[in-house]
Amino acid sequence: MSRMGWERIEDQEELDKEDIGLRGRLIFLRLFILAVLGLLLYRVWWIQTIRGQDLQAQAEE
Repeated sequence: MSRMGWERIEDQEELDKEDIGLRGRLIFLRLFILAVLGLLLYRVWWIQTIRGQDLQAQAEE
C-alpha cells in the first residue's frame, strides 16, 4: 500500500485544487471580518471622542 492509501492520485490532485479555492475564500472571509470589526471600533472611538461631551450633557439633564 502506498503512502496515499487507496485513493487515486488524480483524485488527490483534484482535492488539492478544491482546497486552494476554499483557502482563498477563508482568507477573504477573515479579512472581511477584520474590516467590519475595524469599522465598528472606529465608530465607537468616534462616538466617544467627538460626541462624548454632548452625550454626557444629555445624560445629566
